[in-house]
Amino acid sequence: MDNLDEFLSDAAASPQSDTLKTDAIVGKTFSILDARSVETQFGTSWVGTIDLDGTVVEARLNGAVVGRQLTKLSDEGLLPVTVKMIRDEEEYGNPFKLVA
Repeated sequence: MDNLDEFLSDAAASPQSDTLKTDAIVGKTFSILDARSVETQFGTSWVGTIDLDGTVVEARLNGAVVGRQLTKLSDEGLLPVTVKMIRDEEEYGNPFKLVA
């Protein structure tokens, strides 16, 4: 490759990930088209393909409660589903939750 230095520099300057973080979708309504669990250095996490305002993107769907909800939705074959991501201020730790 003739421009290897330029190629590597461009790759290093690109964003680490286009995947939205959970905080970016709190308070928003979106459709979860599919979701999959992934193993990370911090344990199991969920990544979903979501439709957010007509744009299909990947998003981290983190949280212990959200993980249980996604497991149930997936097991029951209920995806795609339209939900809203919230932080439950009433519960200890203010967990992320999906609500209809």
